[in-house]
Amino acid sequence: MCGTLCAGFSRQYLTTVVKSLKHIRIAVSLVMLAECAAWVLWGAGAPVPAVAARQMQIVPSMLGATLASGLSWLLATILLGRVYCSAFCPLGVLQDMAVHGRRTAALLLRRRHRPFGYKPARPIRFWMLGAYIVGVVGAVGCLPLLLEPWPAFVNAVSSVAEGTRHASLAYLGVGALLGFVCAAVSVVMVMAYAFLAGRDFCNEICPVGTVLGVLSARSAMHIELIPDRCTSCLKCEEVCKASCISIKDRVVDNTRCVRCFNCVNVCPDNAIRYQLDRTGIISPLLQRHPEASS
Repeated sequence: MCGTLCAGFSRQYLTTVVKSLKHIRIAVSLVMLAECAAWVLWGAGAPVPAVAARQMQIVPSMLGATLASGLSWLLATILLGRVYCSAFCPLGVLQDMAVHGRRTAALLLRRRHRPFGYKPARPIRFWMLGAYIVGVVGAVGCLPLLLEPWPAFVNAVSSVAEGTRHASLAYLGVGALLGFVCAAVSVVMVMAYAFLAGRDFCNEICPVGTVLGVLSARSAMHIELIPDRCTSCLKCEEVCKASCISIKDRVVDNTRCVRCFNCVNVCPDNAIRYQLDRTGIISPLLQRHPEASS
């Protein structure tokens, strides 16, 4: 009796903690956005947290002296999934703001908010990754600047806030005016992409997102749908910015899941979880909930 009560309390406590992950993610992402913007604006004179936030970015760390940071993110992705994309990439945070603006615009215009829905993965992500690799190997500097999330964020903030060009644009011979126009067009396109299609930029254009997605396919911690509990309310599918949840097939595509935890937070039946263990049955419709056998 006591053991059953303790087990029930433990499950309830764990459920509460998991459902709070969305709010933790939002808090961390806002801090990272502010610190990264501070580094762009102040450079070497930025506060220590801003310098640390810049060193945590994958592309700069892989190219600079802090290679360990990039490798740490690869390991973190294998263990936790794409938490970098959800909370630590500043360009991803800007896209989340655009997604939120989509709901706000619907309210202001008094129109029904169009929810997201499942979309199958497209091979364009691997084509873009191939183009990025060709650009890096062939020293085509414009491709990394257009596709990498960190340079796009840096150039946008420095150009819009200061009206100047960042060092990467100057290196390519891009003038201040043209650099401002390119950065403005770039950020508008990314934000418009997010406004219309959620996190498709991260899953179809960004090379960092594609690499992390491959590593996240078999991550230790994963988002999983439990068929025994699901009532097909579609709430999780409608809030999935990555469009990677299929209620019809009872499947979550963890390669595209950016770990925003919106689905976990909104599910009224506790049927979708961020968990460590796997059921191990091939067909999702034959999966049994772990508690059903206890």
